[in-house]
Amino acid sequence: MPQKYANAARATLASGISDSATSITLTTGEGAAFPVANAGAVTVSSTMGTDWFKCVLDDGSAIEVVYVRSHSGGADSFTNVLRGQDGTTAVAWSAGAVIGLRVVADDMARTLTGAREVLTAARTYYVRSDGSDGNSGLVDSSAGAFLTIAKATAVAATLDVGTHQLTIKVGNATWNENVSLPWYAGTTMPILEGNTATPASCFVNPSGGGRCIDNPSGRRWAVKGFKVATASGAGYGISAQNAGSYIEYGQMDFGACFLIQVAALNGGQCSAAANYSITGAAAYHWYSFDVGSLVSVASRTITITGTPAFSSAFAYAARSAWVYAVSNTYSGSATGKRYDVVKLGVIDTNVAATLPGNVAGTFATDGKYY
Repeated sequence: MPQKYANAARATLASGISDSATSITLTTGEGAAFPVANAGAVTVSSTMGTDWFKCVLDDGSAIEVVYVRSHSGGADSFTNVLRGQDGTTAVAWSAGAVIGLRVVADDMARTLTGAREVLTAARTYYVRSDGSDGNSGLVDSSAGAFLTIAKATAVAATLDVGTHQLTIKVGNATWNENVSLPWYAGTTMPILEGNTATPASCFVNPSGGGRCIDNPSGRRWAVKGFKVATASGAGYGISAQNAGSYIEYGQMDFGACFLIQVAALNGGQCSAAANYSITGAAAYHWYSFDVGSLVSVASRTITITGTPAFSSAFAYAARSAWVYAVSNTYSGSATGKRYDVVKLGVIDTNVAATLPGNVAGTFATDGKYY
């Protein structure tokens, strides 16, 4: 069977987890109540052939839906966990938080309707600061648009887009949300679109820090027309994590980020489809980590204003991950180390082009920069 269930499967965390952790350790002896999951690192769906299950993390003040893709029978640990699913946001949890296998709203929606809605034509959902999450989302007005990006992405997660274009258009405002791009059925890549002419007018700036726009879903999303900035926590501008997760980005404004502006993690990939700007500092601009991860930016103009400082390096690659940065034009300047390549990482500029920064880059003997 695909998605699995169990009666009264409930446990507590033996130790705390960060908002990006993909492994969870349970209190000794409590893992036996949960089903076996053998999906591994593949994309999950309600109709796939391998086994997985949903859990809800809950500490009485917040909840998070996660997809557990690997669990051996009786083991007190879960691995290959997809975080922040079904319209929820990945957050850090302390030891003692409750984790339980529950039927959630998405499960009930699929049960009541019998199947996902299959699109027969292109569809656009609108998000506005004067909208309401009780609206249909289908009309660009205060009476028709959604109020939150989270509502629009939660609706997207219930659809089978087939070969039709799904677009979420976000109006000008400051959006204090951690945007998590969900899994969807179908083949055509959805678009999350802000203001492509003036990205700073559509500002994703999470009030609690953390990831601005994150794709942990194992599916492909296009993201364009946003300014992103985040001041604390796992402070990423855009991030694609897990194998199959992909963000095609462009017409973006990367403001100050606590850690990374563009992150490809654990097999995720980010690719620039258009020119963009950097207006703020970070530890890293491009960060590619772990086998299969890739940041690809080729033949783009990157406009840098304000001489931002990159405290660790402009570009970083490690553990057989790649940064591909060929034939780009960098307008403006930055400070900090140009690149850092370690542990079999590769940064490919084709002709060893000079990346932004004022300190020479470094690479370990097992890394490659050219």
